[in-house]
Amino acid sequence: MVRRGDNMMFKKIYFIPAFLVSLIVCIGMAEAQKINVAKADKMPRYDTYTKEKFEAESDLYQEMPYGDKYLEFSIRLPKGWSKGSEGWKALENDEKGRDADKDEVLSTGKATAVSGGGSRILGKLRKYFGSDLVGIPSYIDISAVELEFDLSARNWLINYVQARGLTLEALEEISDTRAEALYIIFDKDTSYVVRTAAEINGSRVVLVSYYLPEVRWNDERAVQEKVISSFNFKKPDKTKVEVTRIYSFLEMLRFDYPSTWRLLAPNINTVDTMEARLINSGINETLNGEISFHIISTEIDTTLAQEVSDIKDDIVDMGFDIGDMIEVMDDYKFNTSYLFFNRVEVYKIPPKKKTRLRAHELWLAVMAEDRYYIIITLISPSREDDFFNWSRNISTFQRVVESVRP
Repeated sequence: MVRRGDNMMFKKIYFIPAFLVSLIVCIGMAEAQKINVAKADKMPRYDTYTKEKFEAESDLYQEMPYGDKYLEFSIRLPKGWSKGSEGWKALENDEKGRDADKDEVLSTGKATAVSGGGSRILGKLRKYFGSDLVGIPSYIDISAVELEFDLSARNWLINYVQARGLTLEALEEISDTRAEALYIIFDKDTSYVVRTAAEINGSRVVLVSYYLPEVRWNDERAVQEKVISSFNFKKPDKTKVEVTRIYSFLEMLRFDYPSTWRLLAPNINTVDTMEARLINSGINETLNGEISFHIISTEIDTTLAQEVSDIKDDIVDMGFDIGDMIEVMDDYKFNTSYLFFNRVEVYKIPPKKKTRLRAHELWLAVMAEDRYYIIITLISPSREDDFFNWSRNISTFQRVVESVRP
């Protein structure tokens, strides 16, 4: 590798030991943070119950909770449903306990302990109840959460389901800001099939959940699907949750990064090789993720392939093996006006057998332009071990990589 001098010392002496210590500290936290998304089916759709028939058999509700225009929503509910703060009397006492548990999971406190947090409870927005006066009725619960970090709706919803200890039956990403899930919960003597949509609007995510008693699943499941699909925000908000900062390599290259990440950048002594790092640290400065930048002049005696190989060797020196490639990311939006090469690969990097490190992933973005090779790496806990931090890390990584520009 061509990099030498102060930048190399910064890398070898300061950073790697701290990373190893942090990884070992995190081992005990990993077991409570596993979820197998691959086993979840795609969300069921019932096209035989048409949109026209559903609209004829339902009423449109439009609400603006707390007078907040960014929480204003519309939803269609079957005729005969009612809105109420206390709800059906047979459920009233049980609801108080269940809502308290739900709020605790969503709030910063318990969610942080269980799954990394990332959200603060705003409160219950609305609750609607079905018209069944004989058996136990279906009901819809709508709650809002204030996000602390930028996450996709899919990853936020997976983290929510995981934090509550639920098992996913089905999952579907509708867009980056909307996802749906299907799961079963048991409450006293009743089993509910719950269809939930999580939709992000600016710094808020609204969770819309339709609780359908399992005994009526076959009769009501098409209605449940149409109701959840009908939920919409009235005023979209594209505001980012995290404040954006900009770092510049001597006005030659720059990138954006969220202010919740800590920047470590040594003095730049030469324009031939430049480095910087972004740190995702948690409670007690525990390291939850690391993004590293390696900027190498195309005019010095090296090749892009050699630089990538040397970076992988450094990761092996940290106590990992370079494992199988997981995937090649093809959805990144690169600035192709000046880049003539770009590629993002994802690898498993399991710990060496004699170390106490847990499994991680290596995300490797390789770019080239006329003046520089640009290599950006992410070392993150694996998606199986720590889904919340993994999802936060990959979201920031994509944001950073896509922002690189002259």
